[in-house]
Amino acid sequence: MHRLLPVTAIVAALVGVTACGSSSPKSSSATTAATTSNPAVTIGSANFPENEILADIYADALQKAGVKVTTKLDIGSREVYFKEMENGTLNVFPEYNGALLDYLQPTSTASSTSAVDTALAAALPTSLEALQASSAQDNDSITVTAAFAAAHHLSSIADLKPIESQITLGAAPEFATREVGLLGLSKLYGITVKFKPLDESGPLTIAALNDGTVQAGDIYTTDPSVTKYHFVALADPNHLFPAENVIPIINKNVATSTIVTTLNSISSALTTSDLVQLVGAVVNDHVDPATAASQFVSQENLG
Repeated sequence: MHRLLPVTAIVAALVGVTACGSSSPKSSSATTAATTSNPAVTIGSANFPENEILADIYADALQKAGVKVTTKLDIGSREVYFKEMENGTLNVFPEYNGALLDYLQPTSTASSTSAVDTALAAALPTSLEALQASSAQDNDSITVTAAFAAAHHLSSIADLKPIESQITLGAAPEFATREVGLLGLSKLYGITVKFKPLDESGPLTIAALNDGTVQAGDIYTTDPSVTKYHFVALADPNHLFPAENVIPIINKNVATSTIVTTLNSISSALTTSDLVQLVGAVVNDHVDPATAASQFVSQENLG
């Protein structure tokens, strides 16, 4: 829960594909020449597919806007890449507002997108700026099958209250004792369910949800299983789970109007549904991340 690096389930599924924690990340350079008013930028990504796709979206759109771009992908942990943002080795990074706030200010209690964005702006080093957060989130969610949602008319976590006695919820063991878990579910929604300790949005939880061993599970909102099995992530109006909106972080010394406007336009266009489809295409259908990113940029007329 409240991950420093989201979509750990995807990373785990791709151990053989993605070099986690690699000390020699791949890089590529764009050929588009920068205009005199726009400095060249280096865009980084962490070492999981979703973040690489986001970095490629930023790169493709900025190239189309006339900015010279270099990408440095698959860097690894936030402890590594955030230092590179601070020292200027990297200029732009696709981040997650709640996770970055937790890294910078672990005692923060902000949970809504607006509260997290406000707290993050105050917590960032003076050399860095958070641009517009997208509506797209990669978050924990109480997730059910489509059949179960239809049978019980479920769209929100609150809808579970009348059937709480029928529900066993599967998640990582620590979910049972955390505020961002069963404790919060009880306090915020007045819901008490049976609990089955499984894994963190991983194969055990997904299998148990599919075969009916559990009726609900803690599944990350952009996990490829959501698309593959047509799961339904229930809305969380009382903010059991803190916001994890995708948000561009930029060095202020490269924050020209063209670069800022382009990155903000991506945030305006990007939705959680888009992330699910993009990650599913890369993980399930083996589409190259850069290709998926380019298709999204063209589809949304970005850059």
